[in-house]
Amino acid sequence: MAVVGAKELEANALSIRTRAEGELGSIAVSEVIDRLVKANLEQGNF
Repeated sequence: MAVVGAKELEANALSIRTRAEGELGSIAVSEVIDRLVKANLEQGNF
C-alpha cells in the first residue's frame, strides 16, 4: 500500500507498507518505481 499526503508530496516520496515486510517508511518515488519493476520482472515481493 502506498500513502501519499502533504509530507510525501513535499519530499517527492511515498510511504510504503507491504504484507510481507510491514511498514517500510518513506521511499523516493524513483526507488518505488525501480522496486516495482524489479518485483514484477522477478515475480517477487516489493
